[in-house]
Amino acid sequence: EEYKVIKGNLRLYLKPQTKSNEEIVYLKRGEKIKIFPNQTHWAEGTETWIECTSSPGWNIDDYILV
Repeated sequence: EEYKVIKGNLRLYLKPQTKSNEEIVYLKRGEKIKIFPNQTHWAEGTETWIECTSSPGWNIDDYILV
């Protein structure tokens, strides 16, 4: 997946596969980040718009409700 911030700010939590602590990445308008396969992540933002692309395409089995 690739996240690109269109409006606002995004706080993205990335859980590395080799460490137990997540990494927090802060993105602002115009910035983007690539998220690799099997990398657990979640995002927070207030009035934040993002463009998210995925290859291969996302399906419902990729989603975990917490």
